[in-house]
Amino acid sequence: MEDLTDSQTMAVLDHGEVAHMAVVSDGEPYISPISYVMLDGNLAFRTGPGRRLDAVRQGSRVNLVVTNYDSVTGAWSSAMVWGAPQILPDGAQKERAVSLMLAKYRDVLGSPLSFSVFSPVGGLTDVVFVKIDEISGRSSGSGLGVRTRPGRL
Repeated sequence: MEDLTDSQTMAVLDHGEVAHMAVVSDGEPYISPISYVMLDGNLAFRTGPGRRLDAVRQGSRVNLVVTNYDSVTGAWSSAMVWGAPQILPDGAQKERAVSLMLAKYRDVLGSPLSFSVFSPVGGLTDVVFVKIDEISGRSSGSGLGVRTRPGRL
């Protein structure tokens, strides 16, 4: 494995589709996948009621991992971030985050013109902003064969 520079790690975040977010909920680790966007060099995502949102409201720091995997070569790169989440109040930053999400995931959600940016999609009513405090990145590296790369099943 090889360490990534901060700019390479940010590129992984910029191009990632899904992150896995860990929080402490009811005294135990809780990990869930999220769709996200980068917003001013930090992360933002929409969520609805549940353990994830409860943990954010209780002030739990978060740890997120994004992995980009090439199914042809077996190469992968991953970014890990730590940060303090906050629920965004209504306003320009929240609207921008939702607009970015609709644009990023338009092929999954359908046309962004079919509903307004204020419309909750599937009960996702809150936007959480995660200010990144620390980042770390790694890749499968270039010196190993496809079959022997760490992280492969």
